[in-house]
Amino acid sequence: MERIILIGWIPFLLLSANHSQEWELASGAASWPPRSGHASVVHDGEMWVLGGFFGIAGPTYRNDVWHSADGIKWCSGTIQAPWSGRSGHSAVVYEERIWVLGGAASDGAKADVWYSEDGVSWVPATLDAPWSRRSGHTSVVHDGRIWVLGGGDSNAAKNDVWYSSDGVKWASATLEAPWSGRSGHTSVVHDGEIWVLGGAGVPSPSVPDYVVWNRDVWHSVDGITWVSATLDAPWSARSRHSSVAYGGRMWVLGGNRLGEGPYTGYNDVWHSSDGVNWTESEDNAGWSARGGHVSVVHAGKIWVLGGVDQTDWRNDVWYSSSLDDRSADLNNDGALDFLDLLMLLHEWKLNNRD
Repeated sequence: MERIILIGWIPFLLLSANHSQEWELASGAASWPPRSGHASVVHDGEMWVLGGFFGIAGPTYRNDVWHSADGIKWCSGTIQAPWSGRSGHSAVVYEERIWVLGGAASDGAKADVWYSEDGVSWVPATLDAPWSRRSGHTSVVHDGRIWVLGGGDSNAAKNDVWYSSDGVKWASATLEAPWSGRSGHTSVVHDGEIWVLGGAGVPSPSVPDYVVWNRDVWHSVDGITWVSATLDAPWSARSRHSSVAYGGRMWVLGGNRLGEGPYTGYNDVWHSSDGVNWTESEDNAGWSARGGHVSVVHAGKIWVLGGVDQTDWRNDVWYSSSLDDRSADLNNDGALDFLDLLMLLHEWKLNNRD
């Protein structure tokens, strides 16, 4: 009987799992001021926005913290956290705490690590981690540890990898990964591995105006041994894009190329289950072409928050109402079965709740 019912649901499952991606505006001007280079996490059922940068003439480095359950109503956790205003930092959720790591401040790059359970009260784990001061790096949680990957300082872009189980004591997995030194890249955890995607690097301090833009994809189980999925993904080489892992796939959203003639920004969206084969979901999403934005997965949706486009810094909030061209095999077990149907129904409930 169960098999007969499932067969009757298969057309619905296929139709529901393969549809075009649409983007909807949650807020055109959130309560938090416009910014780029901020960090975001999902913690305690809410999205969090932390720090960032605004302006070129008389730049403002922010150290405020905001949170929202729906992307519309935002509450201030603190207007001035004890960590200095910064951009290009990273943030993760680990052991039920929000962690902020490194970044660029008005007095230079940082190598400090802070944590908070509520976004209001912050504790320094260390003010001088052994990985050098940097910004434009990435962080993920993998194998029960916090990881820091790449980034740059005043001397060069880096390709080192560090990890810690407490934010205080750090060890290097490698000081020279096979992927080139870079900043403005993204990292996700997907299929039990750490992934590094794109970014920009300066090959030599002697030629600081020469920037290499990347569209390569690398992955590693342990942070030591890295494998190239592709050196030439079909999405344009870029940095300051955002990435998430969702629905059994990795997603690359937007980004830009600065300092290379006229401003080049992107608002395309790509996804891949293996890092080798990529599908373009959108070539012109509803949000403007931008970089320095952030993305998170929350309430069964992918979100895009803030950033800077060709005209201004932004504090808008967008979310995807669907995923493009998804396989109906939602749990990736090679079969279209009742478990896929349950996952689809659960996702439908999340996406359509009041």
